[in-house]
Amino acid sequence: MPRVKMSAAEWSAKGRQAVALRYGRPEEAHRAGVDLLRARAETLTTEAERLRAEADELEKTGPAL
Repeated sequence: MPRVKMSAAEWSAKGRQAVALRYGRPEEAHRAGVDLLRARAETLTTEAERLRAEADELEKTGPAL
């Protein structure tokens, strides 16, 4: 199964977290970490919906003979 790619929101939060950690701003890094987890959850939710739709479509079409 292919890996789910990072969304723009995930990349942004990850970058903000890295910069905050580099410059010693733990509170900002924590907020960015929370944002990263929320963005990752949204990405996975979207991917799960897509996979469910694909499974429903395959179920409708039946076996490929």
